[in-house]
Amino acid sequence: MADEGQAQGGTPEGQGGTPEPVEFDAWLEGQDETVRGLIDGHTKGLKSALDTERNNAKALAKQIRELSGKLDANSDAAKQLTELSGRLETEQKRADFYEAATAAGCRNLRLAWLAASADGLTLDEVRAQHPDLFARPATNAGNGAAQAAGGAARDMNAYIRRAAGRG
Repeated sequence: MADEGQAQGGTPEGQGGTPEPVEFDAWLEGQDETVRGLIDGHTKGLKSALDTERNNAKALAKQIRELSGKLDANSDAAKQLTELSGRLETEQKRADFYEAATAAGCRNLRLAWLAASADGLTLDEVRAQHPDLFARPATNAGNGAAQAAGGAARDMNAYIRRAAGRG
């Protein structure tokens, strides 16, 4: 059955063209209300969970600052709370950076974060200094699928002749 769909132009190559890159927003606009409603309901739940986590992290950071202010500045507990507060702030910054970098089309979030945090860069500065982290891959799985092999012949006789020094 799959061969019938391909014979009738079921693949982009069979239809005479290469596939166009599809953006999610453009695709979503072309869907009916049922699909859009399902996706909106699903993403609203995810967004509310993300907002809840962020608010909890902010509340925790506030509590840590309040507790560290009540302790003696030279005590071990105060030092540990200060260190914990700093790590929590770093994690919040990283989460915000990952979200913004994902929206900007970053292909390697961890490497972009390492570049930003090591040099104290913003997302725009990372994009300017390391554009390869945001570039779309130049490959297309459909390229060459319906094309003949280029270059030298690729059959067994050609390989044998080349190995014997006659071709």
